[in-house]
Amino acid sequence: MFKKTIIAILFFVAALSLQSEEMRGIWIVRWDVDDPIKVFTMMEDIKRYNINTLFVQVYARCEAMYKSDIVPRSSELLNAPFNYDALDLIIQLGHQNGYKVHAWINLYYAWSHAPFPPASNHIANKHPEWFIGDEKGISLRTYSIEEIKAMRLEGYFLEPGNNHVREHLVNIVKEIIENYDVDGIHMDYCRYPRKDYGYDVPARVAFLREFYVDPMKIHERSEVEREFGSEGYLDLQLHWDNWRRERVTITVREIFETVKLKNPEMQVSVAVI
Repeated sequence: MFKKTIIAILFFVAALSLQSEEMRGIWIVRWDVDDPIKVFTMMEDIKRYNINTLFVQVYARCEAMYKSDIVPRSSELLNAPFNYDALDLIIQLGHQNGYKVHAWINLYYAWSHAPFPPASNHIANKHPEWFIGDEKGISLRTYSIEEIKAMRLEGYFLEPGNNHVREHLVNIVKEIIENYDVDGIHMDYCRYPRKDYGYDVPARVAFLREFYVDPMKIHERSEVEREFGSEGYLDLQLHWDNWRRERVTITVREIFETVKLKNPEMQVSVAVI
């Protein structure tokens, strides 16, 4: 299965510089390392390819493929030995074979097209207010799976404009780099689900405190145009768009600085659309 996965979707050659060495890596998804036997088999398969870097998915859907004090153990590990630590095993085997190991984390992507897990410490249950809002201000957390699919969304997303979300993500990175000998942090889903999202109450209040206008009124447009004209509306819309972009930038910057403070040689990368 892993061999087919590599050939089908995971193999890539990154034309990046890694201390004057070309990075040749693979993304390793969580379900390919949900059992220690799979990891040993995978390591043998990798030897057939000209690989030097492993991007291992260790934080996805707000769950951990490593021992975490912050988030619940991944649902992928339900049938794995209770003391199995996928990240630790991959680091050990990877470094023994001369591979760099980067921890691949999904930032704002909180859950997929599936029922939410029962774990009380999962974000969906512990902090439902952290989920992003649609253009009507409705939280994605309240959407059914069918509604998420109908909207053609990849799943449920957290709000980049919520400071608590940013702090949580930085703490996830801190936990990984302080407890595991990783060579890098790789960020994925580092974005809004689509343009017309971010209208949840925490984000609107944060913007309102800076610009004294509710972004929901900007989205509705007509009232703003009546009071300030088209130029006023376009200016406010630009501020709102830039503000949302900056929320993502702030998160990336803080994660970058956190990693470099721990180890200036550690690599930081982002998968983008």
